[in-house]
Amino acid sequence: MAAVGLTLIPARAGAAAPTAEDRERRTALLRTGADAAKAKDWKGCVDALREALALEDAARTAGDLGLCEEGAGRFGDAMNHLRRALAEATPDVAKKEPWKSYRAASDRLVSQVAFVVITVHPTDARVVLDGRPLGKADGQIIAMSYGVHTLVARKDGYEDASDTRRVTPSGVPNIQLTLKPKAKPEAKTPAPALLSGAPEAGATPSGSAGVASSAAAAAPSSTSAGSSTASRSFTTAAASPEDAPARAPLSCLPAWSPRGVLLPLSCAGAAAVVASGATALGFEVHARSMQRALEARQFEVSRCAAGEPGDGSRDCKEIAARFRQRDAAADVLVGAAAATGVLALSAALVTALESPGSRATVTVAASPSGGAIVVQGTW
Repeated sequence: MAAVGLTLIPARAGAAAPTAEDRERRTALLRTGADAAKAKDWKGCVDALREALALEDAARTAGDLGLCEEGAGRFGDAMNHLRRALAEATPDVAKKEPWKSYRAASDRLVSQVAFVVITVHPTDARVVLDGRPLGKADGQIIAMSYGVHTLVARKDGYEDASDTRRVTPSGVPNIQLTLKPKAKPEAKTPAPALLSGAPEAGATPSGSAGVASSAAAAAPSSTSAGSSTASRSFTTAAASPEDAPARAPLSCLPAWSPRGVLLPLSCAGAAAVVASGATALGFEVHARSMQRALEARQFEVSRCAAGEPGDGSRDCKEIAARFRQRDAAADVLVGAAAATGVLALSAALVTALESPGSRATVTVAASPSGGAIVVQGTW
């Protein structure tokens, strides 16, 4: 590629006026970029002009940067900056330098890049292409050199959205980047403070019912021996539900106990009721459908009755067989239902009587300062 001649570029009309320090720095960067272009140091030229463009967004800076990026082989970036420069060229200016050079470079790069349409939601999210910021790019068409590229959209309060794909010469792909709001942190509920010391007077453990006089709460610990014994008796009675034998949960699995035998048998009986009922219903439906098929063939179903002309036909025999099977399944259903009822009733009685914890326990405690009656047990 021939050396690129770069010129000092005035600020674009309407742009924010740079400070004196920015103008001085930009002038130095443009001079550095021009020297690098003459030496065909394309990387040095790109670095200098990219920084100059960040200080002031001028069309000719973008165009000169595009020429240097073409020399460096960054065809996608070069096309984007050349298009940026040519967008401000009027017809009469486009026939002059350096705009003619920008147009010629753009024509050369058309076959080296693919154009991609970017759609971003939310639309004000900022987009980064291969680590280089593009700013707000929703609805824009950007050029990309062939190969693998990564686009990332970022916005405060949202998760980053990214798309990595291989860009090829065919087609104009539409890359959509949809950001999801970040999940709000769940408010932490403070753990309840643990109570220390003895339970309050009158409090009753879970699983027991008790009635205690308020005087028991005021009973001093330094009472007589009888009072002390009565107080200990009350405390032990209140805490005893934890020591009561726990009832085993109901289960259809067999176990070596009356309930462990009757419950599985009840479950098996219930399954037999369901299976026989479904079987009877299936045979009924099959038989009725066969009858409808005969009627569709203009055959009177009544001719299948005993003693009628069609009684011995194949169709009539199959229908009769389905009804017999239905009746047999119905008989099994009735028997299984009766047996299951007996087993279920027996299992219920055994369950009610099996556990000694099902019997209520009554404890009476008394002291000179108060008394209590505690009823506890498992029901």
